[in-house]
Amino acid sequence: MKKNVSTVRLLALSLSFLLFTAAIRQNAGLEPTAENQRTKNDSTDAETGLALDKDLVLVKAHCTGCHSAKMITQIRLKRDEWQERIRWMQRNHKLWDLGESEKPVLAYLEKHYSPDKTAYSRREALRNIKWHRLENPAYGSFFRSFDGTKIYYEETGQGKPIVLLHGFVVNATMWKLSTRQQLAEAGYRVIVPDLRGNGYSDKPQNEKMYANDAEIKDVQALMRHLKIGQYDLMGYSRGAILAVRLTAIDPAVQKTILGGMGEGFTNKNWDKRRAMYEVFAGKANKYPQLKGTLAYAKSVNADTLAMQYLQKHQPSTPPTELTKLKKPVLVISGDTDFDNGSAEKLSAMIPKSRCVRVPGNHNSTVASAAFAREVIAFLNQ
Repeated sequence: MKKNVSTVRLLALSLSFLLFTAAIRQNAGLEPTAENQRTKNDSTDAETGLALDKDLVLVKAHCTGCHSAKMITQIRLKRDEWQERIRWMQRNHKLWDLGESEKPVLAYLEKHYSPDKTAYSRREALRNIKWHRLENPAYGSFFRSFDGTKIYYEETGQGKPIVLLHGFVVNATMWKLSTRQQLAEAGYRVIVPDLRGNGYSDKPQNEKMYANDAEIKDVQALMRHLKIGQYDLMGYSRGAILAVRLTAIDPAVQKTILGGMGEGFTNKNWDKRRAMYEVFAGKANKYPQLKGTLAYAKSVNADTLAMQYLQKHQPSTPPTELTKLKKPVLVISGDTDFDNGSAEKLSAMIPKSRCVRVPGNHNSTVASAAFAREVIAFLNQ
């Protein structure tokens, strides 16, 4: 009998200790409450579980193209240990040379996945779920474009409309880590579509659906759908190529920002465009320097056939048309960004343009505060 009483008392003391420990851990922020769990989940990439960061695109391209992101999320290493792991992958698993990308990749891993960092854990079971239709304007909407293709877009803010066009192998979400919110807070109605072939928009498998400036016509159709007569326009990287084309043919465009772009695209036979096309057409072995782009596209489940068609039918605006532009244009690039040629040479071809360099490379510049300041200052002139 005494033995049974002792056992009960021991169990009671153990339970009290566990409850006491749990309370301390929660008060210290060690256990996820509903609030800090929500913040943690909002700071991770939905596709990979990796921490959101301006260099996430680089990390996904180089580190998740052939291997699971769990090789990052489930361990914690110091910077030199991460570097050694990269070397091991290169020696034993044919990981390519990261080149200039290695430094920002290591900085990202050290920042988010070093031994002193709290793990980005998986989301706990959902409770009290509230369902919303995707077409809810708070999240995004769809419309049918000129040829029936379904195009997804998002809106935020109120005021003068500005359309943001994303780059290659990304979608509207690229703007969520950059100037989108700053523009809304500055009094602009920000409209961000997923260009056809990307994101939530349709991805036609017929090459003809990408020809004859189809993407340009989509933006014009979206403006008609929203009953917008005049608008400003910003494109980054490949989005800048589309923005130039729109500015040249659509009188509704008032001001244009061309980010992360040089003069390369003005050549219809631009070698970079042709290389990208061939990479997605099954000839990646010819361009080892572009393996990262193809790997990233596959890691985010991009439609590689659509990517092929987008490159094949990418618009080209020659210098003779650029010299006829009469609208104000800002050409802005990072101070180490020469991925697509010279921003200065592009600006020199456009009469009412000015060129600005801000700190950053091709991938980081668009998310910088300096980039946002220059863009808003230009639009407010």
